[in-house]
Amino acid sequence: PKYEAFEMLVAPSSSPDGNVEGEEFGVASATRVWVEDVNGDGLMDLLVGDQANVITPADGLSPEQYRKREAEEKKRLARFFVRQQELADQGKTPSAEVESRFEEINGEISKRSESMGSSRATGFVWLILQKPMSSDKDVSLK
Repeated sequence: PKYEAFEMLVAPSSSPDGNVEGEEFGVASATRVWVEDVNGDGLMDLLVGDQANVITPADGLSPEQYRKREAEEKKRLARFFVRQQELADQGKTPSAEVESRFEEINGEISKRSESMGSSRATGFVWLILQKPMSSDKDVSLK
């Protein structure tokens, strides 16, 4: 069979963490595909669904400000993840002091994140119906 050229239905999100309201919306993660004869015409159709996380910045916080703060928080936390990985690569376990500081920083970041806005999970579902082949098309396999 011959297939038409691929057509992107919705562009991927620019952020793996979710789409901030006020920004262009994109597809997130957890894509699922289901094949079923949805309309009863005897042809198999596709249902494609995914999950998208929508972030609503707190009042007075623009999407740009939200992204800037989010990036700062990630950098701060990343330093601790890097240090933990370095210790693990050396076969060492972080000291109780390092673990305690990590938990403290993680808690602070969590509180600040909550004050930056809220998020909710939603998603998209696409239905792609298969069209019957017309009898005048060459469908032989060579």
